[in-house]
Amino acid sequence: MKKIFSIKEGDFMKYKSFEVSEILKKEFIRIYSDNYVNDKEKLLNINLQALFNLGYDEFEELKKDEIIISLIQGANPKDLDITKLPKGFIVI
Repeated sequence: MKKIFSIKEGDFMKYKSFEVSEILKKEFIRIYSDNYVNDKEKLLNINLQALFNLGYDEFEELKKDEIIISLIQGANPKDLDITKLPKGFIVI
């Protein structure tokens, strides 16, 4: 459908940023609420990023808040399927 309607990277956020952000926030809450990202949830993250044509950095920024909450709750960063800690977050 993206090809049929000529949807380009960034179009969803450009024209429907609130709606996309709300959908993603609900999914991120579900994914990170147990402080562990399983294989199914890893795939879901990949699919969400592709579905909304989001760049890597943009997608990482959108899920940052839920990752930080999981880390504050004691999650092991290795269990969250992240490549780096969110900017400004320090593990003590």
